[in-house]
Amino acid sequence: RSETNMRDLLSCAAADSDPVDVLVDMFTVEVRHRRSAGAQHRQSVDKARKLMSLVAETPQYRLRWMEWSENLADAITEFLAGHFDLGDDVFTRSLPSRLIVHVSSNAYIWWTDAKEPHELDELVAAHRSGIGMVLAGLQRMNGGR
Repeated sequence: RSETNMRDLLSCAAADSDPVDVLVDMFTVEVRHRRSAGAQHRQSVDKARKLMSLVAETPQYRLRWMEWSENLADAITEFLAGHFDLGDDVFTRSLPSRLIVHVSSNAYIWWTDAKEPHELDELVAAHRSGIGMVLAGLQRMNGGR
């Protein structure tokens, strides 16, 4: 279900949308949906953090998480191809999407490993800075950067 929702976010994004915004939204949509008012918000964030911590720390879950994330790489590549000149070489064309998948997993690991719990906004900011770093090295379709 989550993978389908994430693919839908990519395919439904407006042509003039900011790629960083779309990708950050895609990778954090499930956790951000847990956001609500008052005490429920804190409990929901704590549950999300515990779940992601379990996934990151358990080898079997972590492998499944990485496999699931890698399944999104083709969809991310196609999305990026609408905004950036990725070239024709299969390796260099797909590398940005694989780096972005890696950025997301590292952002979640950072978020769950903190001694002082990070807020959801910090998880979003970690995604934004990491994805922005990857995309900064790509040539925009219109010739700009």
